[in-house]
Amino acid sequence: INIFHSNLPSIIKSNKIQERASSFGFDWKNTKGSFEKVSEEIEELKKAEKGQKKSAIEEECGDLLFSVINVVRKFKVNPDKALMQANNKFVKRYKTCEMLAKKDGLIFSEIELEIKNFYWEKSKKY
Repeated sequence: INIFHSNLPSIIKSNKIQERASSFGFDWKNTKGSFEKVSEEIEELKKAEKGQKKSAIEEECGDLLFSVINVVRKFKVNPDKALMQANNKFVKRYKTCEMLAKKDGLIFSEIELEIKNFYWEKSKKY
């Protein structure tokens, strides 16, 4: 498989590209460099946001995601599996928020953010 031209999902392809680069010595020795790169990319995204140019924001979002996948790879965690777990956890908590709000006679989608956050924190205990 040629990872540079494959039809893998982007998150998996990113991980494979980074593994390949690492096998040729193009990698940080530990997570410190990877974390610093994530911080750098966040700052670049903030700058792009100020410029409000959609293409620059999209580019920096991609760079940030790529850098985060590098951190995940450093921990030898499958990024697709980790993201799937995070998605599932979010959906479960969101549904719990809706259920808790309904018990209190409220419609979760119609309440203020501050109250939504209250239910979000409460959902973490379920």
